Amino acid sequence: MVLPYLPFTSADQPATSVVAVTKSDSTADPSGPFRAILIDGTAGAVKFTDIAGNAITLNNLQQGVIYPICFSRVWSAVTAATDIYGLK
Repeated sequence: MVLPYLPFTSADQPATSVVAVTKSDSTADPSGPFRAILIDGTAGAVKFTDIAGNAITLNNLQQGVIYPICFSRVWSAVTAATDIYGLK
């Protein structure tokens, strides 16, 4: 599957880098977009903006799990999880 709107060619390819995500309620992370999210600290809710521009909140994301969700921003106001990383 080719993803022409993202800086990678296939969702099946492994990530090539891991970047600490900066939470913000006003702007997308300048290091994004990302192909997956990893919670390395405290588990909890994460509000993010997906590639289509939708703001979505997922509750109870667990520490150590890689969630294959393409996103551009993690919001700070609702997000309770800590030490969030984006995979590129």
